[in-house]
Amino acid sequence: MEWLEISGSWVYLPRQDIKGIIHFLGGAFVATAPHVSYRSILEDLCQAGYAVIATPFLNTFDHFAIAREVLNRFETVLERLQRTNKLSTGYLPIYGVGHS
Repeated sequence: MEWLEISGSWVYLPRQDIKGIIHFLGGAFVATAPHVSYRSILEDLCQAGYAVIATPFLNTFDHFAIAREVLNRFETVLERLQRTNKLSTGYLPIYGVGHS
């Protein structure tokens, strides 16, 4: 398994059947590289059967703009993964996980 960069986010897919999707956002001071800063825990989640999408962001005081940008990127990544058959188009639960 290896990290894939898709539309500015970092994706780690399990080899076995996918149980769900985890959308991860890092803490304020390491938010620009969550796939590096939180590598160990994210890869452990993937080994447990979860697809991981780690979305980096620049921290500002405009939290609404951050949320909108992060959501748009997440939806774009999901669409691209489904279009390329790397992710099922059927129902998978989505969990938001973050730090800070």
